[in-house]
Amino acid sequence: MKIRLDLMEGMEALFLSASPAVFCVLTFFRFYSDASFFFAILFVLHGVFLYLFFIDKIGFDSKVNVLVVFFVFSGLISATLGSGSFFGVPQSLACAGYALALLHYNINPSFYKFVYYIFVSFCFFLILQGIDPEGVFLVSRNVVSVFVVLGSSLYYIACQNYCKFPSVLPAILGVIVAMWAIGRSGMASAVFFLFYAVFFTGKRFSTKGFFVFFVLVFLYFVLAGEYFNILTVGIDRFNTLGIEDVRTLINSAYLIRVTSIEWEFFIGGDLGKIYEVISVNGNPHNSYINLHVNFGIFGFVVMVFFLFYSVVKLVFLRNFTLLIVLLVCLFRSSFDVTAFYGPLDLIIWYVVFYAIGFSRVNFGWSMSRGG
Repeated sequence: MKIRLDLMEGMEALFLSASPAVFCVLTFFRFYSDASFFFAILFVLHGVFLYLFFIDKIGFDSKVNVLVVFFVFSGLISATLGSGSFFGVPQSLACAGYALALLHYNINPSFYKFVYYIFVSFCFFLILQGIDPEGVFLVSRNVVSVFVVLGSSLYYIACQNYCKFPSVLPAILGVIVAMWAIGRSGMASAVFFLFYAVFFTGKRFSTKGFFVFFVLVFLYFVLAGEYFNILTVGIDRFNTLGIEDVRTLINSAYLIRVTSIEWEFFIGGDLGKIYEVISVNGNPHNSYINLHVNFGIFGFVVMVFFLFYSVVKLVFLRNFTLLIVLLVCLFRSSFDVTAFYGPLDLIIWYVVFYAIGFSRVNFGWSMSRGG
């Protein structure tokens, strides 16, 4: 009986601790597979289950639950009275559930690095096949760098929890993959993580890191061959466009509309009435616009407050790993819909929960944890 109980507890712990990796897999297939709706349903069901499981242990009167319930109601109001997404509400709840699983369990960084390398290997295979990243996923090529940011963030969080220095190799590979995807904000995000990895690995990078870096760059030149012009296209986009593009017009048009129509200022703007957004298939290319659309002005103000609070708290705690992770995610979210009903919600909820003083629950069993 005791052996059976230990086995069940071990299986339960394994199921819960592996949830962030499940998040990555389901998110990938939501953007890659023709059965995206099926994977979206699995994503929501699994994440909501996790949230209800942990909140039952933490307490429904906890700060975490109060905050999440506030955003659930804000999302429902915006979806009912405005142009918010009804399906986005359970997605937000699901991401909070995955974040709680990530907070409760410290998984060895090698596990997240392995998952990340699977995605990178997939991208390198496409590079060597000369495949345009624009036609790989159901959405634009910009999602490639979002997966780079997501995978890197999980790996660096795990390194911090296990008190291990991060390897430089994942950051180098992330830069190469982001260059393949061309997106400027994606390349910049990958480079930020590379600087972080170099800084935190110190002198080790001067020998092993530089050698690996130059070998990879050489192989990329040789094996990618004629397809290497993708890299130069990405750099040319920086030189010719800088940070100016249709996003500037969208941001201005949205701001003008919500400040001129009082109702939409409170419940979120109607993207279907903004020509600049319609012209790019309804994509506002800005997660903060998405935040206002989906949660209204009150949800927007509360989230901005907690993000600012998280930054200040992390600086005060000198937790520079989480600070860099959060800032990179927020930067990347400025240029695409990657958060506030997007893949990076997992990381944002994780950091906010961490900052407001989240503490783990004793379930009566334990797993190997880092410091």
